[in-house]
Amino acid sequence: MTLRLATERDLPRILEIYAPYVEEETVSFEYETPTLAAFEKRFRSIASRLPWLVAEKEGKVVGYAYLAPAFVRAGYAWDVDLSIYVERESRRGGIGRMLEEKISALARELGYVRIYSVISAENGSSLAFHRRMGYREAARFARCGFKFGRWIDVVWYEKELGGGSAPAFPLAFGGEL
Repeated sequence: MTLRLATERDLPRILEIYAPYVEEETVSFEYETPTLAAFEKRFRSIASRLPWLVAEKEGKVVGYAYLAPAFVRAGYAWDVDLSIYVERESRRGGIGRMLEEKISALARELGYVRIYSVISAENGSSLAFHRRMGYREAARFARCGFKFGRWIDVVWYEKELGGGSAPAFPLAFGGEL
């Protein structure tokens, strides 16, 4: 298994991994899988500042993770939001752990203090994964999301990365692992 930075060439495969989470599960609250053009725009807007990683097994992308700004105001500059997706056939194989550990290390190196993850309360495996990775429940929003004809609670998890008082603004991601 290797981890590397994602490129635009990876986006069709990343969308293949993401689509079932959108179309069949309440993991994502998107109703339709984004088009490749829309996903390219999303990738460019985030990857210019924060890392996107892919996990490859025998030359095939089997999972990905990325950080995005958690909030837009300047006072939240030290907080990021984590997303991790692993293809169904490769779940429970340690790929999510590898991606989370690497992206957390990158976030820490860049000067971020906290990582958030927004999780559907129906996604028990993700909640358990995040607890194992050192996240704690920070907030629960009852009936916050609506998908497949029902209201679903949303849980915000957070992981402290460290950092002291009066930190410098986080560094821009330089595009290297």
